[in-house]
Amino acid sequence: MSELRLVIFDVDGTLVDSQRDILAAMAAAFGSQGLETPPRERVLSGVGLSLPETFLRLAGEQGADIRARMIDAYCTAYADLRQAHGPESSPFYAGARETLDRLAGEPHTLLAVATGKSRRGLDRLIEAHGLEGMFQSRQTADDHPRSPTPR
Repeated sequence: MSELRLVIFDVDGTLVDSQRDILAAMAAAFGSQGLETPPRERVLSGVGLSLPETFLRLAGEQGADIRARMIDAYCTAYADLRQAHGPESSPFYAGARETLDRLAGEPHTLLAVATGKSRRGLDRLIEAHGLEGMFQSRQTADDHPRSPTPR
């Protein structure tokens, strides 16, 4: 009998390319408070972190109430973009879907995702790409929030 194998994937930047929407939503979040959006590289360096940690890193000099409003604006903008563009909002990287399908077809392989996305965001992405039932475990920022990094 073969041993079970668990393969865990990140989502943004690994399975799907969500850079365009992340950057646009971040611009909306900073713009909602009249602030300049950090450079692309700095924004993308936070991909995979929870939103509270991302905004702490990018706008730590702002008060918690302003960062909370920025998170709300980010979530609204990201959801609007996802609604407008459907699955193409976060398209698969070349070969990613085929790899998932191949691994899912192996009888002793289990698939999981671990992501900085919210549960709602991950569920919507899975639905949009027709991945229901693909992952035996879905770990999100909602399930495992990180503590802010000490400065």
